[in-house]
Amino acid sequence: MQTSMGSGLGHYQPALTGIVAPFGWKVYRAGTTASTNADCVSFAESGGTERSVFWADQQSGGRGRRGREWTSPPGNLYVSILFRPERGLSAALTLGFVAGVALVDTVKIVAPTLDAKVKWPNDVLVDRHKVAGILLESAATGTICDYVVVGIGVNLGIGPPNPSVGLSPGAFKPGSLSDWMTPPPVGEFLGTFLSQLNAVYGNWCEAGFGPIRRRWEACATGIGSTVSVEKGGQRIAGVFSGLDESGAMLIDAMHVNAGHQCVRVTVGDVVFRGAGTVRESECS
Repeated sequence: MQTSMGSGLGHYQPALTGIVAPFGWKVYRAGTTASTNADCVSFAESGGTERSVFWADQQSGGRGRRGREWTSPPGNLYVSILFRPERGLSAALTLGFVAGVALVDTVKIVAPTLDAKVKWPNDVLVDRHKVAGILLESAATGTICDYVVVGIGVNLGIGPPNPSVGLSPGAFKPGSLSDWMTPPPVGEFLGTFLSQLNAVYGNWCEAGFGPIRRRWEACATGIGSTVSVEKGGQRIAGVFSGLDESGAMLIDAMHVNAGHQCVRVTVGDVVFRGAGTVRESECS
């Protein structure tokens, strides 16, 4: 690997076999690493180019949102992708929704009969089981985005050994695609995903978040259903009506003596009635 990629990345090599990536995308693969997101951030900080992809067969220190551990045995997809969008940071952070739409598109290609949906803010469900998570890390100069690293974990062949351990009441259980089908090889799934991501990201670059938001809402779980959220020390109940222009959850809430009111949620404890629980969710 080129020295310009920065120190500590010598265990990656260009992925020349097992994957077909879209033109302009560079895929680097490692057998084992601590965290593909940490590696991709290091590459970004050293001046790395956009659409660089860091793929590992397994991680020893994989993590999800808010520092939660992400179990990372061989057989699943662990990948982080560098973007340098010429946008303000707030707009750039909607790339998590871009990745979510592309993941759902990918699952529908490899398994057309499965019911794949996105879950606010950054998860993908199959048959109401969480099979994929998305983690964003970013840097900015003032309000202008320097880079966004989109980290993605997809349970293809192996799910957590004890999926119910540590779950909050009502939370979506984790699963893997192997629960419903014989999954494709990891590299094949990644190639399909990058092809879909290339298309959705291109649409985002040309037209902004609006078209992506509509696509995300069309494949989202819980839209139109009753939810409750704790915000500012009080519990608010209402209908999940969609996303705003930044990706925040919009709830059509009923307040005593105030009638209907649209509540914008960026962080909170959100309960989807009959669907599951989102703990400490946020839109970034």
